[in-house]
Amino acid sequence: MARLSDPITILKGIGPAKAKQFANLNIFTLRDLICHFPRGYEDRTKLVPIEKLEPDVPACFKAMVMNTPRTSHIRKGLDITKVQVADYSARLTLTFFNNKFAAQQLFYGSEYIFYGRLSGDYAGYGMTNPVFEALESQPVTTRRVLPIYPLTAGLSNAAVLKAVQQALAICDVPEEVLPESVRMRYGILPAERAYYAIHEPNSMAEAEMAKKRLIFEEFFVFSAGLSLI
Repeated sequence: MARLSDPITILKGIGPAKAKQFANLNIFTLRDLICHFPRGYEDRTKLVPIEKLEPDVPACFKAMVMNTPRTSHIRKGLDITKVQVADYSARLTLTFFNNKFAAQQLFYGSEYIFYGRLSGDYAGYGMTNPVFEALESQPVTTRRVLPIYPLTAGLSNAAVLKAVQQALAICDVPEEVLPESVRMRYGILPAERAYYAIHEPNSMAEAEMAKKRLIFEEFFVFSAGLSLI
């Protein structure tokens, strides 16, 4: 079991270069990482029929691949992959730029969960570079409440989320500092549940409960410190 004081370089995928990027966010230890809270969330749990998608409004939808993805080499440094998908309500053309992964992972006749923004006008709608996952896969970027973290140059939200998940899996969260009587009186989550829920909430409501707990804890500790002074 790792310790909260251990450096983040013990995590898989975080070498010296990546550690410098995390350092720009004042993240050096596992404690720093676990206490790097999301600035917001995207609710990707609701699936919308294709016909109900709205322009510039990100949404999740389930659709079947209707043809084999085709990649065209436009010029040096630019490849475009197009594929058509459909559900019971409508069809939609997806476009991927410089993404061979899409051509290799989207199979004709298979269903996937997609997440992206509809674009276009009355002349025709489409979607560019949506993320997607197979129905049988573990939800990572779709079908979940996704935390959105404060970032710095070169560090993606996916990289931070992956690091946080690793840290939560190998070490204990910070100890409980709130008396049980206080938690019961104000309906506050226990520390362990709050730290997991703030990073991996099952719902938006649970994310708000975790946020409430951690804000309450900050003010409680501050007030206790003032009392001692």
